[in-house]
Amino acid sequence: MKIKEESGIDLKDYNISIDAYGIKHVLQGHGDKKRENSRGQQAVTGEDFELLNQIINCPDNVFFDGRDRFGRDCFQFQVQKEHKYVVIMEVRTGRKQLALKTMRIFTTKKENQNINLDSL
Repeated sequence: MKIKEESGIDLKDYNISIDAYGIKHVLQGHGDKKRENSRGQQAVTGEDFELLNQIINCPDNVFFDGRDRFGRDCFQFQVQKEHKYVVIMEVRTGRKQLALKTMRIFTTKKENQNINLDSL
């Protein structure tokens, strides 16, 4: 997997975790249509969560995205459809989980659509 090659982190025995915290963060932080439109993004809806399996398992691009403010390693998964879907997953080593941290949908093309992990 590209993750191990790029970061040295082996996620072979890890499970994907989509917990209430991740869902709540995504919907509260990125579910408001007006606010997301002002950012050049589309609001995330409950239906968008159905794409998580594809985004995580068959991304167009995946890369190590650094550490969040808690020191957890994070990876960014991207899929280009009608819009660009970006999902950040955090590594929970104790639980052997790759857990949803956030999700955004970019509608406008920007030079750098990476997410600042310090804000999460």
